[in-house]
Amino acid sequence: MGVGYVMILWFSNHIERPIYSVLKGTREIGKGEWGYRLDGSKWAIDEFKELSHNFNEMANLLEEEYILSMAKSEERFRMIAEHSSDVISVHDSSGRFLYISPATKEILYYDNEDVHGKYVFDFVHQDDIDVIKESFSHLLIKGHCIIAKNAGRNCVRSY
Repeated sequence: MGVGYVMILWFSNHIERPIYSVLKGTREIGKGEWGYRLDGSKWAIDEFKELSHNFNEMANLLEEEYILSMAKSEERFRMIAEHSSDVISVHDSSGRFLYISPATKEILYYDNEDVHGKYVFDFVHQDDIDVIKESFSHLLIKGHCIIAKNAGRNCVRSY
């Protein structure tokens, strides 16, 4: 009976360990750890070696697609932002500038270095601060907002 119990433990351990490794791998990739791969060479059962190989192939495809997709998206954003006649900016959650488009120089007479890392609220006229704060709150909730100032009238629109 004791030998049978030990064999069951040994057998279940040899099955559980690879399954937990695959589960951990899916979690890591789900967290954006695109380089995570399984080492199937340590597994004795051929099906688990094949599972590991297939997992790694899938992870390679996902990583390539993700990186390619991000590169295309970033390139599109860069093309739009760099050639736009409007000010386009990216901020962190506290309102600090992370990026500001070249049109800022023509429209607001600020160089990128003058603005980068500073708070958006430092560049807003006191009369407009409430509109900007409201827009920024909307931005934090929805993830985006557009602020247009035309003929002395503020319009805050969101899509």
